Amino acid sequence: LNRQHDLTDLMDMDILDSVDYAHERAEDDSHYIFISHFKLEAGTEATLMEQDLSRLIREDPGHSGYDLPVPVFLDSENLTDLASLRDHVRKSANLIVLLTPGILSRPWCLVELVTAVN
Repeated sequence: LNRQHDLTDLMDMDILDSVDYAHERAEDDSHYIFISHFKLEAGTEATLMEQDLSRLIREDPGHSGYDLPVPVFLDSENLTDLASLRDHVRKSANLIVLLTPGILSRPWCLVELVTAVN
């Protein structure tokens, strides 16, 4: 499995550049992508995705998330206050959910999903 190729495919499919997000939201604390995951089952994968997606966005000056201080939000890397979790979801243009067997049994993952839908 070639991670670089797989993530580049996502960029080519316009999944990650579906809206002109940076121009719609000039807030410094907004994000282009929020990664929702169950840490025990997908913590490593989430971290690798965050690193690679952030790098791809930062390498493309034309990308909508290029100017965002934290274009890809991952709680284990970026969350400093659990009370602000829902705000981070609301301020994200896209939600990536790593669907592992136990994700729907985790209360905070459910909070993230419900917040994104609302």
